[in-house]
Amino acid sequence: MEKAYYDNALVPKVNNAWNKKLHAYVESVYTENKNFAGMIRNFMDFCRIKDGRLLEIGCGSGWFRRYARDIEYVGLEVLVRKDVDLNFPFVVGFGETLPFKDESFDHILILATLDHVFDPAKVINESFKVLKKGGGIYILNSVELPGGIRKIFVYAFLLAQKVIFFDYRSIKRNFKKIVLKKDDEYHTFEFTASGFEEMLSKAGFSGISRRYFLNICFIKGRKPLK
Repeated sequence: MEKAYYDNALVPKVNNAWNKKLHAYVESVYTENKNFAGMIRNFMDFCRIKDGRLLEIGCGSGWFRRYARDIEYVGLEVLVRKDVDLNFPFVVGFGETLPFKDESFDHILILATLDHVFDPAKVINESFKVLKKGGGIYILNSVELPGGIRKIFVYAFLLAQKVIFFDYRSIKRNFKKIVLKKDDEYHTFEFTASGFEEMLSKAGFSGISRRYFLNICFIKGRKPLK
């Protein structure tokens, strides 16, 4: 598959705003953090993706391919750096306007992306269109936890982890958001697990289920056969 480019006026604007330090930080979390690797293994166990053609919306550098070696992988990304060689099939574009034919994929994967897009519901609707009948959508995203002891324990544990791994960038960002009530410049939306389920249901997905991993929620659903 040749590299395809989705022509949209927003692409150069977003690319110009791409922060190399942030990119390096995110990539280090995805590839070096042992807790993250454990979460991905848990996520893959939840998804049970075995074969077929998979589209990852918001693929970044394509790091997820190491967990999907027996699958025909295609990535879609709007933030493409010229100094990174993406040596796999990918398309430059937006999840809100997927440049693929209807029923082109067996699986849609969306990892920590829906809180960065312009219109999450539209991304879900577009995913439904390009999925084959019986195909699955798999989402991993942080969510707002319901109140109570579990929420306090989870956030206390996450804070301890950030201190241990010297993740002061994240601590500073969360302090500004929670204590100072300032907007998080990296995340446009906040979700609950039930909110994700509602979006999937409205788009037409069935068999929706979820699983928690600390403050991360795994959500999956199927496009009906009929």
